[in-house]
Amino acid sequence: MNIIVGNYGNGTIALMQWAHQQQLPNVTVLYVDTRWSATRWQSRVTAGEAFAKACGFATEILPPSIDFSALMQQRQAFPTSTQQWCAGILKGLPLLDWLDQQDPTCEATILIGKTRFSSRVNQLLSEYVTDSEYYDGRTLRHPLVHETKTSFEALIQQAGFAVLPHRSLECEPCINATEADFQRMALEDVEKLTTLEQILDKPMFSCPITETVANAKAKQHPEAEERYLEKFDQGCSSPFGCGL
Repeated sequence: MNIIVGNYGNGTIALMQWAHQQQLPNVTVLYVDTRWSATRWQSRVTAGEAFAKACGFATEILPPSIDFSALMQQRQAFPTSTQQWCAGILKGLPLLDWLDQQDPTCEATILIGKTRFSSRVNQLLSEYVTDSEYYDGRTLRHPLVHETKTSFEALIQQAGFAVLPHRSLECEPCINATEADFQRMALEDVEKLTTLEQILDKPMFSCPITETVANAKAKQHPEAEERYLEKFDQGCSSPFGCGL
């Protein structure tokens, strides 16, 4: 069994296209719905699932054991860019529960669409990690580590998708949001975090999200962000493919 863990961002689409070209057998694409995705992200998930099924892959959308808002209220705190504990609870636990049911003998291979070129942290990333501690000893594979930026984007385009200039939006706002993310953030996503900040009586970022977004929009648009995934690779969300 081959399990693609993804969020239908660039890395997931490229990985599905690669798996399709390689005629990889018995593929299932797993997506965890954190209940905190961007308002517009559902259309991307729908399109990604349709592509997966066209490739002959199975798909699963896993619910979290506790959604993002409830988890923040339970903890009375927000994660930080170095302590991204939200991923292990929101994504790791549902993924492992599903794997325990579908692959009790731990024979499946977990595939995640990471690349070396998109992150200085991952420049020495191995294609294979045997006995992954994050996946109960299953083999973890990063099939795209040898791709260049050009070949990676070609995979996305061959799949019929546009290359996104940002991370996947399965969580929005995300603690790893960049200035460009704040500049393009939808009003609905600002409002839902404003409500949560008021409940917790603290901001998710250094100042309330309304100020954070206003400050970002007052600045010039930054140049194209080549390494917008680096923050994920420096924290504990990395093993679960956040942003991909």
